[in-house]
Amino acid sequence: MTMRQLLVRPPAVAGAFYPADVTSLADALHSSFAAGVHPDPDQPAPKALVVPHAGYGYSGPVAASAYLRLVPAGDKIRRGVLVGPSHYVSVDGIAATGAGAFATPFGPVVVDDAARQVALAHPAVRIDDRAHAFEHSLEVQLPFLQVVVDRFAVLPLAVGRCSASDAAAVLDALWGGPETVIVASSDLRTISATPTPPRRMRAPQPRSSPQMPRPSATVTRAAPPVCARF
Repeated sequence: MTMRQLLVRPPAVAGAFYPADVTSLADALHSSFAAGVHPDPDQPAPKALVVPHAGYGYSGPVAASAYLRLVPAGDKIRRGVLVGPSHYVSVDGIAATGAGAFATPFGPVVVDDAARQVALAHPAVRIDDRAHAFEHSLEVQLPFLQVVVDRFAVLPLAVGRCSASDAAAVLDALWGGPETVIVASSDLRTISATPTPPRRMRAPQPRSSPQMPRPSATVTRAAPPVCARF
């Protein structure tokens, strides 16, 4: 096992965008799913989702409405390709992570190294963990996936200055079959009607220097104690 496989990115926005406590997080997700729009049970699961990445108190039910569409395929999906904007670090192209897993209060989610190597074969993609250190747009999606998908690995990709053709080529290479779902994390509409000059967000400051935990196994989902699948 390599150091990359052992390295776990700790949660950056637990306690801010969503609860850091396991029970509180399960309750927040339960409320989001209860308030979400439940699809027709006969509808097939989509191949790709566009989901918001605000705090759960703001966009939880909207995100839950999207993730509820995956429930019929929850036992078939094995890989989630997460694509979101880099809010805090200037990125040329697309930043993949060098970590072996992303931690959440529910447990670690393993990074799919095979998919990472496919992505890295494209010249627009490179390893840049600075872009992932504080990025919330990808992290906030993980607890939702941990609830609706049985066992899975992820490939988080933080997108910066990247042409549409490069992004399309990377996603096409990762598209896969029914085992893969694409999750595009978006701000949707979180700006005022009056345009203001764009500004780069400031990275959240960690409350302490977290120790990098070690995953105890390759299990990618620890079942929440309160929040079951909806």
